Formats: sequence, structure tokens, C-alpha cells
Amino acid sequence: MKRSFAGLVLMALIAFTGCNQGTPGGPGAPDKDGKKPLYGQAENTFNLSVSGVSMKQGETKEVSIGIKRGKNLDEDVTVTLADVPKGVSFDTDNSVIKRGETEAKFTLKAGDEAVVGDFTVKVTGHPTNGADASNEFKLTVVKKDTFTLSTPFLSTTLKQGDTKEVTVGIKRDKDFDQDVALAFAELPTGVTVAPARAVIKHEDKDAKFTLKAGADAAVGDFTVKVTGHPTKGADASTELKISVAKHNVGGAADTNTQALKARQHEYALEMHTLLGKLDVKYEEWKSRAAKAEGQTKKDLEKKLAEAKVKRDAASSKLDELKKASADRWEKVKEGVGHAFNDLKKILD
Repeated sequence: MKRSFAGLVLMALIAFTGCNQGTPGGPGAPDKDGKKPLYGQAENTFNLSVSGVSMKQGETKEVSIGIKRGKNLDEDVTVTLADVPKGVSFDTDNSVIKRGETEAKFTLKAGDEAVVGDFTVKVTGHPTNGADASNEFKLTVVKKDTFTLSTPFLSTTLKQGDTKEVTVGIKRDKDFDQDVALAFAELPTGVTVAPARAVIKHEDKDAKFTLKAGADAAVGDFTVKVTGHPTKGADASTELKISVAKHNVGGAADTNTQALKARQHEYALEMHTLLGKLDVKYEEWKSRAAKAEGQTKKDLEKKLAEAKVKRDAASSKLDELKKASADRWEKVKEGVGHAFNDLKKILD
């Protein structure tokens, strides 16, 4: 029985000392002998307690700072926070724990651009008399739930007087489920979009719009800005490429141009699909490098650095192909092929 009781006492002491009690404060901290009580709070002292906090960029959370008072400690205690990460702010309206109260509450607010990571925030309690008490808590800031918009990879071509349907897609982070209102800006003269403003509902993956070029619409290549405005948080935007051609009765030259443009679009889509597959391989190499060690890790990281250079070159050539005129794209095609072959040699 004695052995069993001793075991229970030992477990209780381990449980108590395992908690982060921080440094006590108050007139009695430390006592004359510099000793701490075996259990409970020393007379005329106090300790602060606080739990870890996790929040997203753009989020606001309330933090409670608790106080444990020893016998005869009935003073007001002013609580302050330090080492708060960049982009995170807090109010000081309720920073005093009045005598008889058990906690103070702070409201933490992480800005949209708050630094992401794990941080240690220092909490200090300053009594009317005696030494300060201190403790700390872990503050984790994670990226806010966001979304991105997508438009057709290739330029949308229509002639004066024509209409064409366009799809704007949305890619959501796993916890982002808001409605997103869409708006078009910088449309070319004579080109309209219907509806002018619509909403991608939280359960939808895209929204469809109709572009209409008037009979006298401006001719040329244009970039339209597409903006998505969520119910809460920051906007996202992307670009929609539009090409407007003159309306004519056609002819051999016009037919030939259209055929060249069609082949250009087909090849560009083929390369765009290939780039996506190569990106998957690149991510697989990144995963392997993250798990590797020693020389193997160094070799993989070197390969990844080379692959990134080649990938950027291939993407740049693909953009050049997309913008090339119908009578020039065949010349650009050769450079695209070389760039993609260089990237494939590294990743295959």
C-alpha cells in the first residue's frame, strides 16, 4: 500500500512539473530561501498560464492569459506580450487582471501578409508590487485559404459581329468555400461580356460568359483583366487574352491564315499538356530530394536547379509561341521543340 501511494505521489509531481508554469512573480517571488513549494502556489506570488494558438492569415482570435494567485496575493497585474511576429497585432484594452479576476483577454489579428511559421510569444505579468512573472506560448501562423482563377490557355479569337463562350475556372484551397464575384476590366472597344458581373457559387468549379464583338469592334490582340472578389479576404485576378479580327467574306488567303492559326493552337495545346506532365515529374524529383540525405540529396538538388532553368526556358518559349503571328509561328516552333527536349532529358 505504501509503495502504491508513493507511486501516485510521484506521478502527480511529474504531471505538475511537466506543465509550463513559467516564472512566478509578486512580492514573494522568490522567497527568502529561494525555495519553491512542493505543490500549489507560493504565498504572495502568482503565475501566468496560456495555451498555444494557431491562426490563419487574415484571421482574428482571442487569447486568454490565466493567473494563479498564492495566498495573500490580491494585486492588479498588468499583462504584456512581446516577440509577436511581423504582421500580427493585438489590442491592449483588457490587459489588466484586476484583483479577484482570473484572466486577461487579448485579441490577436493576423494580417493578410502576416509572416507564416511557428513563433514563441513572451507573456509578462507586472504586479503593483514585487517581481514580474513571465511565461510563453507557441503562436502558429498558417497561410490563409485562397483561390486562383484560370482562363483559356490560348487567346480567344472572334471576328467583328461574332459571339463566343468563355469559361473562367476556379481552384480553391481545401478550406476555401466562399462565393466569388467576377468582373471584367479593360475590354477592347466594341467588345462586351454577358453577364457583366456574375458569381461562382461555393459549390461550382467555373462560370461561363459570352463575349460579343460589335460590327465596329477594335481589331487586334488584347488583354482583359478578370478579378474574383470573395465574400471575405483578398481578391484574385488573372488575364484573358482576346484577339479580334475583321469581318470579311473570306478567300484563299483568309482560309490559309485560319488553317495556320488552327495548327498553331493545336501545337501550343500539345506543348502545354506536355509541360504539365513534366511539372509532375519535377515535383516527384522534389519529393525525392526532400527525403534524401548526404551526397544523394546534393545531386538531386543540383538536378532540380538545372531542371528549373530548363523549365523556365520552355515556358518562355511557349509564351512566345502563343503570341506569334500565324505566318511566323512555324519559326518559333523549332525553338519550342529544342527547349522542351532539353527539359525532358533532365527529367526522364
